[in-house]
Amino acid sequence: MRRMTMATVTALVLTAVGAPSARGQDWVPAKCDLSGSGHYLVASAIVYLKQEKESHFDEVKDRELRDALRVLNQAFASGQDKNAAAWYYLGRYYIERKDLAGMDSAFTKSEALDPKCHDDIYWWRRNQWVPLYNDAVRALNAGKSDSALMFLQQANRADGIEPDGVSLQGTLFFNAGQYDSAAAYFGKGLALAQDPKYAKNRADLTFNLAAAEQQLHHYDSAAAVYRTFLKTTPNDGRALSQLANTFTAGGHPDSARALYGQMLQEADSIDPLVLFSAGAEIFTQAPPAPDTAAQGAKCRDEARGVRPALTALQIRHRCDPQTAKAMSDYQASTAATYAEAAQAFHAGLKRNPYYRDALNDLANTYLALGNDDSMLAVGRRLYAVDPMSRHTLQMVAEAYRETGHTDSTLHYVTLADSLLPFDVTVGSFTPGDQSASLSGVATNFHSTKTAPAKLVFDFLDARGNVVGSQTADVPAIDPSGNQPFQLQVIGSGIVAWRYKLGS
Repeated sequence: MRRMTMATVTALVLTAVGAPSARGQDWVPAKCDLSGSGHYLVASAIVYLKQEKESHFDEVKDRELRDALRVLNQAFASGQDKNAAAWYYLGRYYIERKDLAGMDSAFTKSEALDPKCHDDIYWWRRNQWVPLYNDAVRALNAGKSDSALMFLQQANRADGIEPDGVSLQGTLFFNAGQYDSAAAYFGKGLALAQDPKYAKNRADLTFNLAAAEQQLHHYDSAAAVYRTFLKTTPNDGRALSQLANTFTAGGHPDSARALYGQMLQEADSIDPLVLFSAGAEIFTQAPPAPDTAAQGAKCRDEARGVRPALTALQIRHRCDPQTAKAMSDYQASTAATYAEAAQAFHAGLKRNPYYRDALNDLANTYLALGNDDSMLAVGRRLYAVDPMSRHTLQMVAEAYRETGHTDSTLHYVTLADSLLPFDVTVGSFTPGDQSASLSGVATNFHSTKTAPAKLVFDFLDARGNVVGSQTADVPAIDPSGNQPFQLQVIGSGIVAWRYKLGS
């Protein structure tokens, strides 16, 4: 989704604007010439509402409100149900009672009867909406999604005009995996964001609606919405990438490849994380490698049935070329795909050279291409970032084996199998504008308990400068046990991490 993360949503805390000048308990008269205000029962209601607002005593305030409702009901009963002022002041009554559903209904009827009061009614709606929306944002930022949703539901009763509330509600549903509801709320938000002042909201809502449709596997619909987004935001890297993913999932690989090619031509202007995602998607477009072991076994079984009987050498000469050709044909057919994936990873790493997952994916891409020297070079970079991962060590060992470095191969195999004190897996990394968080787990794969240790994490900017460091204490871990860790650091420009075993 656009300009927000899936795990935590941040939003602007809005303030009321264009408010009438009112202080403390001052009465705020209507700012439009309401027809029907002069009816004696409506005029009485205005007096009661004014006295309630200016009173400092709860019992007086309650009495005045009861009297206001009484005379308004009398007005409706005596034929004033088409009186815009009566409905307007009923809405004001409901505001004091904090009944937003009642306020919404009354104001809707008043505005339908007297449209020139739209601006005044809008202000009252917004004044009720803003505090609830802000409460929702604060709850969300505190990790209380259920409370945030409750506040948003109340806020949306107060204001059916602002797109922010329904947009944020859609985001909450998206993050919870309720994509049907998310799509519905993003659609509602788009309907409310037609005014030119909501251009940014409309762009975000369009992208988010496409993402929800994509998650629902409505690929044709998702593609159409992404195209709509790209008409107003051309060459947006993330939208191009997601549209390409949608084409792939929807069975249009040629269209997807064309979009990936466009992204690679414009790589310098596309976020590195988007390029990494595109590289991973391109990689997965290659078909799986043939099962040469099964092919070889079948060939040998068939060869053993030949009469006169073939020797072991003859069987090998018959079957080995078949499996070698199958693999050679596969590599030739997938070389262009893997090369394009490598190009995407390289383009991203050019501006974020320490991003662990991209280094890992690029090393795997070179393995698939059979480019051993490049795999080794990237493997070394990966090891410098993630040195206590058994997966990293095994990949580096494979790179040394493919390049014929027997001693180095044995060193990294031994390190991965026995000398490494524990296995480190970083599960999540979330960089923000002014901070970054990271979580992972240390796993004891040995048969004896580990010694306590420390992991020192450096958080890096795009040039590799250390923005901040944090230490994860790893206590002794029982055999086959694990120890989770979580770190957070304050600093701007963080895009990657690396770590080492502390002393």
